[in-house]
Amino acid sequence: MREINVDIHKKVMALSSLLQIGDTISARSIQIEPLLSLIVERSASVLDTGYGAFYSPAKDGSGIFKAGVLYNLDSEKLTDVTIKKGGHEFLDRILEARAIVTVDKSAKPSKELESFRSAYNVKNFLVIPVYSGRNDLGVLFIGSRIEDLRFKDDDIELLKVFAKQATIAIESDILSKKTDQLAIKDDLTDLYNKTFIMGRLEEEIRRAIFYQRPCSFIVFNIDNFRKFRDTHGELAAEEALKRLAKIFRDNLTPVGKAARIGGDDFAMLLPEKNKKEAGDIAEGLRKKIEGANLLRQGQASLTVSCGVGENPIDGATAEELYKKATAAVKEAKSMGKNRVVV
Repeated sequence: MREINVDIHKKVMALSSLLQIGDTISARSIQIEPLLSLIVERSASVLDTGYGAFYSPAKDGSGIFKAGVLYNLDSEKLTDVTIKKGGHEFLDRILEARAIVTVDKSAKPSKELESFRSAYNVKNFLVIPVYSGRNDLGVLFIGSRIEDLRFKDDDIELLKVFAKQATIAIESDILSKKTDQLAIKDDLTDLYNKTFIMGRLEEEIRRAIFYQRPCSFIVFNIDNFRKFRDTHGELAAEEALKRLAKIFRDNLTPVGKAARIGGDDFAMLLPEKNKKEAGDIAEGLRKKIEGANLLRQGQASLTVSCGVGENPIDGATAEELYKKATAAVKEAKSMGKNRVVV
């Protein structure tokens, strides 16, 4: 009865943990790393003397998975484990096969398995690949130090549910980051949007005033873009905008930001640059745009009219600086277009 009661208590705690994790994912109230730590901890608690690790893919796209979360490790050397997709080691093949592997006293002995056990000082464990569609999201490794252990079916099922929670948590985190990215980026050009750049401009102005440093803002308007669209078509116009965006990205200062702030309007935020320096940058961009071919098939070019403003000479707020730079663009248009007005 004592053993049954202990087992019931463990199951109740595990189910309570699953509910807690589910509520946290729904509320999006925690970052992914602490949430994965909670999942590994509660997964390990399902087993007596349990320990665990979660291996996440490296951010460099190398296909290597490293331990991002570790729990209750003593002599186990799981920190040293690396898993490579497409590799030929024990855990590499488990990841590739996306199969749950259970290693306990009933496991069929093999040279490879015993070598792995010895190298990382592990005895009984489960390995659960975590994936979604074609994306490998991680590997959950849960072990026990008990010598003569056979995993119970209901323990394995519980651990599968924890792994599923990890899948949902990571998918939710990815979706949340994509949503945040869309909120600050222009869909077509992948440059920042007007809302973001104006917010950053306000922050940079406050910083520039506090430290008495320059901060400049450039507004670019494409000359005769409607005529270009009518002549070459909508797809060519979109391709031209993408190529213009690449020119802006490739010529940013280390701390600069570029944005698409309207249909044919772009902007560049240049902290630490005064009006003359910003004017030189604008002139360099104007020349590069004038000389660029903006069609995938055929030849066509565009020009831009540019207006440059500096804080605090031309404005003490983002709105004031934006209006001054926009007025300078209109002046450039009135002077014949394809020029910079500072």
